[in-house]
Amino acid sequence: MISAGGQERAELYSIGIESCIVGAAISAAVGYASIRVLIRLVVRGKFYLFAFYCFAIGIATFFLLIHLSKKKRFFIFAVLVESIIYHAAQNCT
Repeated sequence: MISAGGQERAELYSIGIESCIVGAAISAAVGYASIRVLIRLVVRGKFYLFAFYCFAIGIATFFLLIHLSKKKRFFIFAVLVESIIYHAAQNCT
């Protein structure tokens, strides 16, 4: 198991409540907008366009995880996440 050092751990705990509130508000706004767009796609019969979104996010996540990984375990995790996203995108079409 990989654990953060003392200073890194202190930095993680130094996140203020303001940051948490802003993060929650932005997450709620993006979630609401995403659901509105998704409902609009379903109603208009263009749900297949969501597959392109799933594919783009999957590719971006894959490369981000590879870029951030420094150990082999994380690469295996990245491949697993990419596989899950790929199968989710397949179910969208």
